[in-house]
Amino acid sequence: MIEAGLRIRFSTIDAALTATIPTLMTLSQEDVMQVLLSASREEIIDRFTPSP
Repeated sequence: MIEAGLRIRFSTIDAALTATIPTLMTLSQEDVMQVLLSASREEIIDRFTPSP
């Protein structure tokens, strides 16, 4: 569902967005939907990319 939501919102999924999926999967479905509907690509990457 998360991958499909990212693809619908941003047309394509690159490596930066792919890296956010595991962290997004820890959120509730409601929270994921809110993020996908309201956050920009950059906000999603900044907030949900795991630290190295």
